[in-house]
Amino acid sequence: MKLRQIWINNVRALSCLMVIIVHATVLYKGEFGHVDLSTWVFTTWLDSASRVCVPLFYMASGYLFLNLTKIKAKNIFRIILALIFYSLIVILYNYSQEKKEIHTYFIYAFEKPAMYHLWFLFRLIFFYFLMAFISTKNIEEKHGLIFLLFCFTIFNGHTYEIIELFGLQVKSMLIIKDDLLFLFLYCIAGSFVGRLEYNKKTYLYSIIVLITSILITTSLTIYKSFENNIFNAIFQNYTSPFVFAAAISLFYIMKHLTLPNKYSQTVEFISKNSLGIYGIHAVILDIIIKNKIYLFSTPSLRMISTALIVFFLSLTFSVLLGKIDKNKLVT
Repeated sequence: MKLRQIWINNVRALSCLMVIIVHATVLYKGEFGHVDLSTWVFTTWLDSASRVCVPLFYMASGYLFLNLTKIKAKNIFRIILALIFYSLIVILYNYSQEKKEIHTYFIYAFEKPAMYHLWFLFRLIFFYFLMAFISTKNIEEKHGLIFLLFCFTIFNGHTYEIIELFGLQVKSMLIIKDDLLFLFLYCIAGSFVGRLEYNKKTYLYSIIVLITSILITTSLTIYKSFENNIFNAIFQNYTSPFVFAAAISLFYIMKHLTLPNKYSQTVEFISKNSLGIYGIHAVILDIIIKNKIYLFSTPSLRMISTALIVFFLSLTFSVLLGKIDKNKLVT
């Protein structure tokens, strides 16, 4: 297998696990003031550390489709088909739970995602269309990343929310209040970072930036929640400057991280099933939470074990579905 395929597999596999962790933290992150502080702080840290999950998915797509190959109609068709398929699963699941008139679920699915996690596929379809018209091959990587850094700071409303913490109110026409643009910039960032060669200092700096960004995101989330006396995830937003810094750093680290060969096949297996895992995991998590199917009473163990159970059940579902879906249309 080519090196590029191996590290992209690593990114996708890690992103799958992280997105499940983010959603599993719902057990306690919204319970600010109702669970012991240590549990809530640990949950907030775990949530903050995993917030790079969606950016990494977009960056992987950007690296592949802006550098190595062009978007084809079949790529767009596959994502549209996957969105329809997993929306249908969610609709049937919701109908089994609520028994409303089933046509209302179909109407609702066009207004917004049938279940919260499917927003990612809606955005990805649009990004695929955009990438069909864009090429970053002629832009020098470091220059491109500098421009993106300015975009994520100067034009990003979340930057000014951080500034407000210091008592400064800044209003500017430069602020773009649309997360869609900044999410797409992750695709472009992936094309640049994915082309960067290994440099020992850059690798070390990336580790430092990753750890620092996660700690700052965690600290800001804790501070804002105490300030409002209710959980506030504003600084955990995927388009936050510190989440951007963490995603860029981790993407570079993952490209140049060498895993032992004995893990490569497992990671490749998970990566190949990433679409199926993503598509079904929220339904499985919802079933577990609603029926309180937990292994442990200790909060931290309950949360982590729930995430792992969801992950393995989602992987199993994807593998079984793949037996039917021979052409890999929705898996």
